[in-house]
Amino acid sequence: MFNCPNLTTDVYVNGEQVRQELIDKVWPRLRVLARSSPQDKYNLVKGIIDSRLNPNREVVAVTGDGTNDGPALKKADVGFAMVRPN
Repeated sequence: MFNCPNLTTDVYVNGEQVRQELIDKVWPRLRVLARSSPQDKYNLVKGIIDSRLNPNREVVAVTGDGTNDGPALKKADVGFAMVRPN
């Protein structure tokens, strides 16, 4: 699936661990993440959920169209899996 040593607790980009402080600089201004990889989706969901910028935790919603999006869909508060019927 992903080449992350510990997918449940750490965020990695290209094999490098990303510090929560860096994620906290980006996500408050981010509104839509389009055409992203499954790992990007998971990293962003985890980063927002783990953030301590606000006293109340943000609610995170994710859409996905494949089985690779499963970890992000599961981690998010709301996950929408979109499948095209045959």
